[in-house]
Amino acid sequence: MVGSNGRKGKITPVDEDYMRRQAELHATMTEDRQVRAYLRRERSSAYWFAATKWGILGLVAGIIFGGVGMYYASMSTIDMAQDAISKGEMIANFRREQAQPTPSPTQPTP
Repeated sequence: MVGSNGRKGKITPVDEDYMRRQAELHATMTEDRQVRAYLRRERSSAYWFAATKWGILGLVAGIIFGGVGMYYASMSTIDMAQDAISKGEMIANFRREQAQPTPSPTQPTP
C-alpha cells in the first residue's frame, strides 16, 4: 500500500478478539437497554397504580364526606323549615284573629 509521498502506509494487524469483543459489547448494551426499558415501564406502571389508588381513595372519601355533610345540612334545613312553617302558621292565625275580631259576648237582658 502506497501512501502520500511514496511512503508505504502502516498496516496494523487485525485483532482476532475484536469481533468477539464487539459482539459481547453489543449484547451487553442491548441487555442494558432492555433492563432500562423494563425499569422505566415498571416505574411508570407503579406511578399509575399509586395515582389510581390515591384517586379512587380521594373519590370514595369525597363521596363519604359529601354524603355526611349533605345529611347534616338536610337535617338542619328540615328543622329550620319546620320552625318557619309553625311560625308562619302562628302569624297567619294571629292576623286572622286581628282581621275578624270575635264578637263580644252579649249579656242577657234581665
